[in-house]
Amino acid sequence: MGTAGRLAGLVVVASLGCSFDSVGGNESALGSAGSSTPTSGDDTADSSGDSTGADSAGMGSAEGTSVAGSTSVGSEEACVDACIPQVPAGWLGPYYAAEVANAIDCPAGYAVQDVAYAGLVAPEADCACSCDAAPGDCRVDVLLSAQGCPGGLTETVTDGQCAGNHTLGVDVYGRATLHGSPGACTPNLVQTAAPAEWMTTVTLCAAPARGGDCGGDRCTAAEPEGIATSACISKDGDHPCPGGGYDARTLYHRSVSDDRSCVGCNCGGSSACEAQAFAHDNGSCTDSGQPLPFNSCVDLQVSGTYGVTASIAPTTCTPSQATPAGQAEPADPVTVCCAQ
Repeated sequence: MGTAGRLAGLVVVASLGCSFDSVGGNESALGSAGSSTPTSGDDTADSSGDSTGADSAGMGSAEGTSVAGSTSVGSEEACVDACIPQVPAGWLGPYYAAEVANAIDCPAGYAVQDVAYAGLVAPEADCACSCDAAPGDCRVDVLLSAQGCPGGLTETVTDGQCAGNHTLGVDVYGRATLHGSPGACTPNLVQTAAPAEWMTTVTLCAAPARGGDCGGDRCTAAEPEGIATSACISKDGDHPCPGGGYDARTLYHRSVSDDRSCVGCNCGGSSACEAQAFAHDNGSCTDSGQPLPFNSCVDLQVSGTYGVTASIAPTTCTPSQATPAGQAEPADPVTVCCAQ
């Protein structure tokens, strides 16, 4: 069977109706309310006496004369429509299988019995990871004293803040301490997956029974005009062909199981506050300042009026690389075997 074009979108066929339409009917069994699974020997005659339904055993037929001129079933006259192999036990059909880009409406009298797909194309997911940073509450306390560092005045400063205009004398000591906690980092995963597509679609149209002698084969309505088809049978699941003339095998599927996703989006960031403290020889903190190591008592180099500042590092978040996971796989298999 030839390769067809793409079927856009992720197609899931959850239930395929298999009741048989009468001659002149052209209603697809897909998606219709009240559809049912094909049953053995389900042939439906039209007002002219024609049988339009496929049957599971390949033996179903109806009394009467076909519109194509074949004689009634049981006649010794030859079939003037089409002779195809009988349907083996346990298989459904016969059908005329049309493999085209998308599902088709079967011609009048050849009701749609099933639609299935082959050649799944489903690229892995695209993954992106970023981090949302919440601000922290890091701060610096500077203890100031004219008598060493056992106690005294404490100034609390945040990033870039100047606390100044103090006159404790020319012999001033300071001790800086760092308090608070850094901001939090929250991972933000963005994942996208292109819709799964099928390269090939097959529509199975019922091959109605006709009257006439086929020498042990089945007299069936001729192939629908204008559509390239093959006489076929089907069976749910993955099976070898049963032989008996139906030897060209293709495994189709009716739906897709898709669990494509992304994993590994995490954020690294500061686990503690980071800062520097400075003492300045003026109350407006305009000079470069004297560094104050944390948790040490330092003799400040000031001459009278002075100030203190702090430079506190902002919260930093580093995202990890998210990677694709999972895959899309064909589901609900059906084996189609056609006469060569």
